[in-house]
Amino acid sequence: MQLGKDDATALAIAGFTLGHVVKELDDGAAFLDRAWLISRNLAVGWFAGGWIKVWLGERDRAIERFAQVCAVSPIDPRTGFMQAGMANAHFFAGRYDEAVPWAKMALRELPHSNAGLPIAAASCALAGRDEKAKRLPEIRACRREDRQHSIAPEKLTPSRYGETLNRLQEAACLVRPSSSAPAGAASLARF
Repeated sequence: MQLGKDDATALAIAGFTLGHVVKELDDGAAFLDRAWLISRNLAVGWFAGGWIKVWLGERDRAIERFAQVCAVSPIDPRTGFMQAGMANAHFFAGRYDEAVPWAKMALRELPHSNAGLPIAAASCALAGRDEKAKRLPEIRACRREDRQHSIAPEKLTPSRYGETLNRLQEAACLVRPSSSAPAGAASLARF
């Protein structure tokens, strides 16, 4: 990282990669802090910082970071992933009713991505919207060409907090595709 130590974009991307791929959340956060010292208007820095804060368990700070992305880059190409991040932050803060609209926006923005589906289904389930939660995997399975993917909790988040996975597993128990679900819906319902 010596070559990019003064490059805010490189630091932000490296910080996100350290957190998401390598699961070194504290190091990722440190890289992002450095990126913000260099450029407070870097949308990718706010976006990456939002996800790092979700994974660190700092949900309200994550929401602040994602909101900042909207302020500095209102038509950002990562909008759907930011919306999924907002949904995750609200979900893991226990605000399921607030997570649902963000998850729906992420699904509309990214219809062919798994970024919004798991959190949409989980949010609906724990917000008491069981029927809607059960339909989401079926709808997604119908739209998806490749129905072989499963969504396992340990693949969704590098969070070090067991409660994160526990909430997703609790929601997964509530979401079961109906018997008329197309092939692949059962694997998509597995968080």
